Amino acid sequence: MPRRPRPPAPSCARRRVPCRRGPAPRRPPAYRTACVDPLGGSLVFWSYRTLVVSHGSFVDRVCEQWACDILFTQPPHPGSGIVPRRRSRRSPVCSPRIRGIRSAIGASTPGDRVLHTIRAEEPQHPTRANAVPSTLAVSIGVISRGPNPKLRRLLERLSSVAAKECCEVLAVVENANAREPTVQARAGRTTRVEIPAGRGLAYNRNQVLRFSGGDIIVFIDDDCFPEDGWLGELVAPFEREEVEAVMGRAEVPPSTFLGDSIAALGFPAGGSLGYEKMYGVDDEGFTGSIITLNCAVRARVFKELGPFNGAMTKGAEDMELAWRMQQAGKKILYQSSAVVEHEARSSLRDFARWFFSAGRGKYQLAENLGGELGPLVRMRLRSYGSILWAFKFDPKIVAIAPLLVASNILQLAGFVCEARRRRSLGLAFQLRPLFSALPSRPKMRAIGSRIGKYAPHVLRRNKKGPSPR
Repeated sequence: MPRRPRPPAPSCARRRVPCRRGPAPRRPPAYRTACVDPLGGSLVFWSYRTLVVSHGSFVDRVCEQWACDILFTQPPHPGSGIVPRRRSRRSPVCSPRIRGIRSAIGASTPGDRVLHTIRAEEPQHPTRANAVPSTLAVSIGVISRGPNPKLRRLLERLSSVAAKECCEVLAVVENANAREPTVQARAGRTTRVEIPAGRGLAYNRNQVLRFSGGDIIVFIDDDCFPEDGWLGELVAPFEREEVEAVMGRAEVPPSTFLGDSIAALGFPAGGSLGYEKMYGVDDEGFTGSIITLNCAVRARVFKELGPFNGAMTKGAEDMELAWRMQQAGKKILYQSSAVVEHEARSSLRDFARWFFSAGRGKYQLAENLGGELGPLVRMRLRSYGSILWAFKFDPKIVAIAPLLVASNILQLAGFVCEARRRRSLGLAFQLRPLFSALPSRPKMRAIGSRIGKYAPHVLRRNKKGPSPR
């Protein structure tokens, strides 16, 4: 009995059907981006140079609010591992572009039942500008000392970015009541992880590495806000195999006179001075520094070189990682088009606290590098000259010069304070065997209770006066 043709239906390309998010199917290792047709369960994988069409089906990904424009549907491939949902009796009409692709692969022939692969120099699927390469699995990590409005605003932004780019977001938040890192909540592609407080920045970033599953780990601070196309620009250089890490750019918006003067000192990530003048970039675009407020690193780098140094509790853990990458010959590319916005520090209290903590981090860095701070000091001296030269005719120079001197004094004070603290800790560690020989806490409590029990008798006897000789 001949198959009855299906009646034509209005094109579904004009209406958006929300995707039903469920457990993700197992994906082939070469194609990490997939989209499932909510009507028929058909599957399509794509990349920049390879388009794989299952059963002649093609699903166009729409990058807003997890919606899909259904062009036409076919049954899923038997090996795709996807259980098709209830089939719709309507068959949307193909667009002329899809008819051309379908005729190119012979979709009207019995070859419909095999997996077709098209290879071409130009992408067959019209990709969005600043899109993340589909062959890369990306994880975005944010660390914070606690819930705050800036973190909430950033997570709302990253949630929309994750929906567009099919990546995951990890929010690692400190909690004073937490004893072990635990996953507290999941919302869409965003996961909230609570960790113990006071362990240091390196420990917090290592929890991002622990709970992430991407090939590329993106770090962004909770007081930053990414611009449009930020993630695509940050991850795009990883198509070059020699690139192991990418450093983005941080822009400081106009603030008060004091805030603009502090930003002119080159912090954070170059500030209003610019990353190139502060840290240096060669002719090929490579740099020797990495700052975790806006960067991306391959996961294999941490597998080869190890995670962030847990001894770096006051910052500079990213500088220590960059030093290890330089020693191992790993290349760091500077991508000026991957921009995040960072608010200026507009109060003297924040200025003093930040530079004092930076000085403590410098001592920890010197301790872990064996005192090899010569290149870092030379780079800082060059950056100070660039600051004074760039703002020599600016009215803010009357505040920039004193702030530059004050920043060095604060860093020196933090350096000395951390050195004295580490020496006292070293003495405590040397006396640790002596303390271990003392009675344990329960025994001390028992001794204290006995002393408290007999102390009134001793005091009462001593009140009678000294005994006669």
